[in-house]
Amino acid sequence: MRFKKKEPLDVNFADNLNLYLHTGVMALKKISQVPIDVYRSVFDVHSGVQVEYYRSKGIQYAENGRYDKAVAFLNVASEEIPNDVEILYYLGLSYIKTGDQEQGLTALEEGLKLDGNSVPVLALLGMTYSKQKKYEKAIQVLGKAVSLEKKDANLFYRLGFAYDNMKNHEKAVQCFQKAMAIDPDNIKVCQALGLAYESMGNRDEAVKYFKQALELEEEV
Repeated sequence: MRFKKKEPLDVNFADNLNLYLHTGVMALKKISQVPIDVYRSVFDVHSGVQVEYYRSKGIQYAENGRYDKAVAFLNVASEEIPNDVEILYYLGLSYIKTGDQEQGLTALEEGLKLDGNSVPVLALLGMTYSKQKKYEKAIQVLGKAVSLEKKDANLFYRLGFAYDNMKNHEKAVQCFQKAMAIDPDNIKVCQALGLAYESMGNRDEAVKYFKQALELEEEV
C-alpha cells in the first residue's frame, strides 16, 4: 500500500554513511556464504539491505520522537514490505503524531487486517478513534485489546472512556473498576469513576472517588 508522503525522503550525510556501513557489514556476511557469481547481487540496491535499513532507521526515528523523519523512511520501507505489521504500526503512529490522523488510521487499519491480534495496533486505533469521537469503533477495537491483554490499566481506562461517551455509564464503570484493580493509585481513573457515577445519579459513589482522587493528588 502506498501512503501520501509528507515530504521527499530526507537522507542526510550521516544517514547515507550509516547505510553504507550497514550495507558493508551485511555484504561481508553474505560474501562469506555465497559463490562468486552472486557477489554483484550483494550490492544491488534492490537486494533488500537498503530496505531493511530504512525499516530499522524509521522505527528508531519513531521511537525517538522524530516522527517526520520516521514517516519518510517508513514510507519507503512499506512500499517494499507491505505486509510488515510493525512498519504499519510505527508509520501510523508517526502520521498521527505529525497531525495526519487519516493517513495514520489508514496505516493502522491495514496493519489490523494483517494481524487482528496486534495489541499495539488495536490500542492506538482505539485511542485515535476516540479522539475522532468514533466511539463505537473505539469500543470494538479496545474490547478486542483488553481480551488479549488483561493487565493493562490504560486499555481498560480507554475502553471505559469510550463507553462513557456513548452514555453507557454502567459499562464505563465496569471498565474503570478493572483499571483501578490493576492500578489503584491512578488519579485519572478515580476521577473518571467519579464522573461516571455522577452521570448515573449515584452521588455517594461519585463523592467517594472524587475524594480518593484528591487524596492521591496530595500524595504526589
